[in-house]
Amino acid sequence: MKVPSHTSTTRHLGSCYPLFNDPSLECKKVFIGKQYFGGKFTYDPFDLYSLNILTNPNIVVLGQIGRGKSSFIKTFLLREMAFGRRCLIIDPKGEYGPLLSHFGFEPIVLRPGGRHRISPIRENDNQLLYALTEIGLKRSLMPLEKSALDLAVCNAKRKSKDPNLRSIACELEDPLLNDSMPNSVSVTTLLEHSLEMSLELRRLLSSDLKGVMDSTNSLTIDYSNQIISIDLSYLQGTDSLGVGIACVLSLVEDYLSSNKITGGFFIVIDEAWAVLTNSRVANFFQMTWKLSRSYGVSNIAVIHRASDLTDQSNSSVKVGGLLSDSETKIIYAQSESEASNATKLFNLSLTEERYITQLPLGRALWKVGSRSFLVDHLLGLREAKLINTDQKMDLSISGEH
Repeated sequence: MKVPSHTSTTRHLGSCYPLFNDPSLECKKVFIGKQYFGGKFTYDPFDLYSLNILTNPNIVVLGQIGRGKSSFIKTFLLREMAFGRRCLIIDPKGEYGPLLSHFGFEPIVLRPGGRHRISPIRENDNQLLYALTEIGLKRSLMPLEKSALDLAVCNAKRKSKDPNLRSIACELEDPLLNDSMPNSVSVTTLLEHSLEMSLELRRLLSSDLKGVMDSTNSLTIDYSNQIISIDLSYLQGTDSLGVGIACVLSLVEDYLSSNKITGGFFIVIDEAWAVLTNSRVANFFQMTWKLSRSYGVSNIAVIHRASDLTDQSNSSVKVGGLLSDSETKIIYAQSESEASNATKLFNLSLTEERYITQLPLGRALWKVGSRSFLVDHLLGLREAKLINTDQKMDLSISGEH
């Protein structure tokens, strides 16, 4: 007996094969695009959290350059803002200017000759200062070096209400013992362990950190603005980028811990791999992630390749924490060499591993809680001019997704 073939639409296919066609998420906003296997796709981490579909609102976005990752993030923020959400972007590439201009705002730019400075010196915690010094020296600090740095900070604060890195360097070159140091430590011994740190801080202040971290903190953020961008492009390509990002995060954390956030607040960290290169810097990153629910914040970490995370051997625990505290993973196309790394990190199936090497421009694998979706991001004509990241390459906006 020959059975005639049956033609059906994707709308009705779910009734024929109910286990094949996965229904959309239950949230009503924000429209992202269409599912590859049929139906629209909407997503909002705060709504999904309130519906108990997600246990945390954090997001990791992974994708090669030019595959639609940046376009998605910008349009996602644009559409979320239509529902009253607010966002702060830590931008190491300086590419969010057009989006801010659309709303009548300008990025806060940290650069030599600018009016903003940011400092790694915190009130009661020297971890960022340790991290900055370790990055400069390209090694971990010894116990006596940490003590010498603590002493320098203490002496600098005694002389000035707002010490800076230069005054810390001066104190390292002329240490003054106090009761916190054991009697067995002499000024000569302390100076031997301080001099290398002082010379490295001075070198950084005349190169990487010049005009950015060479003074007391003067960075003020108006959190009443619906969209805020901190432009760290001056530090792009330097080892100090991770510390710069962590300094901004520490300021934002101070605000969030003392102010109640309502209506949903996004913090976007582009080039997020940079804060995982040093375990001390990664501590600030992980703390921001873990406190997302209590702060009412959805953190979005943006990286290019899975190896951006797996290469951070000194921070493997922090990477694991970042992923476990991010229930939404959005994966754009990865190369064949990166597929196995992505599979291990994001717990992909063999089918998903094969898919992520074949994803065309604008399509991503979404892992939302325990569910997976293939989603084509749809872009409106008015959005294209705001999200184009290839203007300097003179490419057509119509090619952006």
